[in-house]
Amino acid sequence: MPEPLRGLRELRRVLKPEGRLLLLEHVRGHSPLARQATDFLNPFWTRFTRSCHLNRETAQTVAAAGFTVTHSERHGLTIFQIIEASKHPGFPPLEDADL
Repeated sequence: MPEPLRGLRELRRVLKPEGRLLLLEHVRGHSPLARQATDFLNPFWTRFTRSCHLNRETAQTVAAAGFTVTHSERHGLTIFQIIEASKHPGFPPLEDADL
């Protein structure tokens, strides 16, 4: 996804108030070795896949888009992350112009 924040804001806009967001993402590694590996491989991976990045901090982007991360698990040398989130109740509603 070329613009993850924009995509997540659109998901927040269309998600029902009681809905939940579930993501399975490859993310920047959490352990030092996994961080180095994902950071090192990212330029090659991005060149090959164009808009896919190996070293994004997706949970932080989910929160910045107006979600509350309610659950997070890391797997596979910490580079795979399951994220569950709900709409943050205090976050102002988004207008189409905000996207």
